[in-house]
Amino acid sequence: GGDNTVRVWRDGREVWSKTGHDRSLFGIMAVAFHPDGSRLYSGGYDGTIRIWKAESGEEMGVLRGHGKGVVTLAVHPNGKELASGGDDLTVRWWDLGKRSEIRSLSGHSGWIWCVVYDEAGSVLASAGADNAIKLWNPATGKEIRTLLGHSDAVKRIAFAQSDRRIQRDD
Repeated sequence: GGDNTVRVWRDGREVWSKTGHDRSLFGIMAVAFHPDGSRLYSGGYDGTIRIWKAESGEEMGVLRGHGKGVVTLAVHPNGKELASGGDDLTVRWWDLGKRSEIRSLSGHSGWIWCVVYDEAGSVLASAGADNAIKLWNPATGKEIRTLLGHSDAVKRIAFAQSDRRIQRDD
């Protein structure tokens, strides 16, 4: 939240809460669970991604690389990689086993509001304040195409299950 606190609830009761991100104007901007539910990732306006044990809240590590706030996170369906986007205008891929950056991509000219993988993990879509949606190949880091047509920022996108359609909500 804006108070730089990560909180986990189960059955309506708070299980744990932790602070770890540096105090910043917007606090924690993004969260994502590992597909097996064992870890929680939080992205903060301090430019870091924190890794937490979902059961206990124990901090397991910190990923650093974004020059500014981390606004969005998506865990690859295989659970081995994490994508992040931020107001430093980059999409970054992280190796979760090594806890290191795989690559950093530029292409948006405004904040990146959303990153999301398709069901198979073969395409990553990013949406930004530049009114564009970009499709990326996670294996190579190459841009597949840019989807244009919005007259304002695209803040949320989603792939339809078992389909290649993208839904956006601005």
